[in-house]
Formats: sequence, structure tokens, C-alpha cells
Amino acid sequence: MLAATLNGNIVTNVIVVDEIPQGYVECPSWVGIGMDINTPNPGPTASENKQTATQLLYETDWTSIADVASQKNKPYLGNQTEFLSYRNQLRAIAVNPTDGFLNWPIKPTEQWIS
Repeated sequence: MLAATLNGNIVTNVIVVDEIPQGYVECPSWVGIGMDINTPNPGPTASENKQTATQLLYETDWTSIADVASQKNKPYLGNQTEFLSYRNQLRAIAVNPTDGFLNWPIKPTEQWIS
């Protein structure tokens, strides 16, 4: 964890500790020297949001394979279009990522039809 010394609410020093020493306070990881200790969490960076979107796309790649939703195969994925919509929303984030907390699309639940 991080511990900081303060001048008022302004961080003057930050150290990594297992326990908070006397004269220090616990410091959020996004607050650094010269910043107000009460600075709100800015959320993930655009790069972190892109990485998350890319990982979620990777985890659902299999849903876009044609034979997964082919009714000739039993069982088949009955809600492939929901996954395609979900993946389009993720792709938009991956291609044009922004900083901050995002409203992430909700991953559909697989619906297998026998």
C-alpha cells in the first residue's frame, strides 16, 4: 500500500509500506506528490480501457464463427446476433478508447439450441 505525508491536503511524500507509519496517511494509487489527497479517482486510462475491450473481444471471438450458429450443427448458438452486437460495442471502445469509467456493454448469456 502507499503512505503519504501531507501539508494540509497536499501530498509531500509517498512511500510503499506494509503498515502506515506514524505521521503518514494511506494514499490512493492515483494521487502523487503535489496533488490533493482528496482527488477523486480518474478511472482507467484510454489505454487500459482499450486493453479491457480487446480482452473481452478475444474471449468472445468464438461466437463469430459461422458454424457455431449454423442450425445444421447441434447444438448451435441461438443468440449469435446478440454476441455480434456486444462485440460491435466493444470494438468501438477498442478502436476509439477514452479515459475514465465507461458503461460497458453486458455480455449475453449463451443460448444453445439442440
